[in-house]
Amino acid sequence: HSSMTHLGVSAIHFAGEFVHYLNTVQDELDAKAPKQSEFMPAAATFNVGTIVGGTAGNILARECEVLWGYRELPGLPIEALGNRAIEWLEKELLPRMKAKHPAATIGTVLRSSTPAFSSEGNDEAKALARSWSGSNTVGSVVYGTEAGIFRKALGVPTVVCGPGDIAQAHQPNEYILASQIDACEGFMHRMIEWCCRD
Repeated sequence: HSSMTHLGVSAIHFAGEFVHYLNTVQDELDAKAPKQSEFMPAAATFNVGTIVGGTAGNILARECEVLWGYRELPGLPIEALGNRAIEWLEKELLPRMKAKHPAATIGTVLRSSTPAFSSEGNDEAKALARSWSGSNTVGSVVYGTEAGIFRKALGVPTVVCGPGDIAQAHQPNEYILASQIDACEGFMHRMIEWCCRD
């Protein structure tokens, strides 16, 4: 019962400490980020997507599930930030939980992992994408794509190119402009023509 907090561990309370830890690390990463960067934001980022736990307002939460993730930037090992967070859970948070209740546990499950990707190199792929898109610019994005898998894991020259804008993604009323679809269709036609050349 919530009136007997000295007898148990609220999983939600300790999950909140983990979220606070992630915010602290984010502040540290932001402070160390370069002032000039091809990426915006210029630091690796953490995100807590969902928190689910507890059964009632007057009962200590037996379980709490935190869905969290991070995006690293090129030049950093993909596992580094995740390993650091898991080490904090095991060495800092879990002992404090067990001090209140010896049966307390923390488990982590890796759902997916995508290597960071840089546009550095890939000159032929970038030249082809510029030709097919009619653009002379190359930029960088901070969201996860399969590009890191193709480039880093498989060694395939890769670019990220597609219709729409991340500013409209993953939110109510998500949309892609018709002009973007038209531009994508033109890109695909030019790519097919290039692939079918003699």
